[in-house]
Parts: sequence; structure tokens; C-alpha cells
Amino acid sequence: MAKPENVGSINDLGVAATAFTGILTINQALSGFGNSTIWLIVVAFFISRGFIKTGLGSRIAYLFMAALGRRTLGLGYGLIATDLVLAPAIPSNTARAGGIVFLLVRASAKAFGSEPDDGTAHKIGAFLVQATFQGNVITSAMFLTAMAANPLAAKLAGQMQINVSWGRWALAAMVPGIASLVLIPLILYKLYPPEIKETHGASELAKQKLTEMGKMRSEEWTMLAVFFLLLFLWVFGDQLAQIDSATTALSGLGVLLVTGVLTWKDILEEEGAWDTLVWFAALVMMASFLNELDPGRHQCYLALATSS
Repeated sequence: MAKPENVGSINDLGVAATAFTGILTINQALSGFGNSTIWLIVVAFFISRGFIKTGLGSRIAYLFMAALGRRTLGLGYGLIATDLVLAPAIPSNTARAGGIVFLLVRASAKAFGSEPDDGTAHKIGAFLVQATFQGNVITSAMFLTAMAANPLAAKLAGQMQINVSWGRWALAAMVPGIASLVLIPLILYKLYPPEIKETHGASELAKQKLTEMGKMRSEEWTMLAVFFLLLFLWVFGDQLAQIDSATTALSGLGVLLVTGVLTWKDILEEEGAWDTLVWFAALVMMASFLNELDPGRHQCYLALATSS
């Protein structure tokens, strides 16, 4: 909480301390790096780069804007729907909200003369920011691969003999998640109403952007096909052929690399994934051995870790 150093450095010191003091052997201290749940989320980071690199994420967003963007409320739903569609394959809520959705929010607000610092924020910008922020919080909880902290919760639950697969997580979160995504924009529309109700210009802007992008390129089709394959195997792979979620993710990444949608340089430049691997591996390792040393204290650790 004091954060005297970045998270990766602190976790490296923690791993080194457990081995140096003899609390754990070096193999035990590094055991977190072999955890399949961690690699699931790390590989999902790599796959998410394909959505951004190919432009498929932006195309999906513009399609929703073109279809629903004639009214401010519909525009809010379109932006949230974009987040929902991308959430299973982009495990960084910051990447989704900041890298894709917020750019569209900013462009829409600017088109209607709604700026944050000149008294015009409530024309439309403030509502869109609030709606998409709340939507991002909800979508982050709906899928195991929608946020980096979710697999940690699933891993810690597994240590208590509670098995949470990708499909079970999605199934359990679907009803409350969809209900929240439907209700929240309506509630905000009443409590935090925008001054501009009609937004035909947003729909036209999206159509213009789609025209500029042209037809879907082969890289986008490949990315889309891999995305649907991942979803299918994440939901049904374990039941049909006992295919682990991490195996599915690694296979999908392999297809993207072989087809040239992603290059190894893209993988190396995905700093968020490598950073997540380091702190995630250390955290899961410590949680696992803490449970063996003191099961009672582990319950407290579980509550703190999942709540954060």
C-alpha cells in the first residue's frame, strides 16, 4: 500500500526472501511461474493485442455506434456493448476502457461540443463517461479473463476445493451481469441526465469511420475466427475433450503467430502481460504455501486478495 517500489520489484524481493531465508526451496519459490491459471491471463493479454493491432476492436465499436448511436442512451448502450464483446479476450479493463472505449467517448463528446473544463460537460460527455465507467466495472466481473484479478480469485478458491472454470464463471455472472448492464445506463440517464438526447451525428460519424476502414482484411477475419474458437473451447472444451483453458489460450496465440496476425516482437512489447506474470506468480505462490503453513490465516488472506 505504501508502494516504495513498483509491484514487480516488491514481488521479486518477496520471492528471493522466501528462498534466501530457507522458508521455501528455490523450486517452491518459483512454483508460481508454472501455474496454468497465471498463463491463461498472461496469454489473454497477448491475444488482446491482436484486437488493437488489427483494428477489429475499433471496428466492433463503430458497428455498435452506427446501430445504436442515434440517441444518447443508445450511444451509451453501444459503447458498453463494445466493452462486453471485448471483455472475454482483453483481460485489462484499462486497455478496454482507455485504449478503445474512451477514445470513442472522447470523439463523440467533442463532436457535440461537450468538453470537461468549459462548463459543457453535461451536454453529453459526463453521461457517457459515467455510463462506460460503470459498464467497464461490470464487464470486468463477468468473465474469468476480463480482468487480471479474476484468475487469482479462482486460483484461491481452487485451494478450498471450489473449482471455477471459465464456463462456470461466465454462467454464474451472466444473469446479474446482463441485468446490471441493462439497468445502470437507464438509472444514470435519470439521475445524471445529458442535455443532448438525440445524437444522429454519432451514428453518422461511426458510419464514416467504417467507410474509411473499408472491408475487413484477412488479419481481422483471422482474429475474429480465433476469438470465436477461444470462446467455444473456453466454454465447452473441458466437457468435450478435457481441454484446459490455458491450453486453449496458448493454441489461439499459436494460430495468431503462425498466421502473422501477431509477431514475436508484439509479444515482447506487451509489457503489461510480463509485469502481470511476475507479480501474479509471486502472489499465487505465497498464497499457496501460506495455506499449507496456516489454513486459518489463509482465509483472511483470501478475503483481502479477492476484495482488492
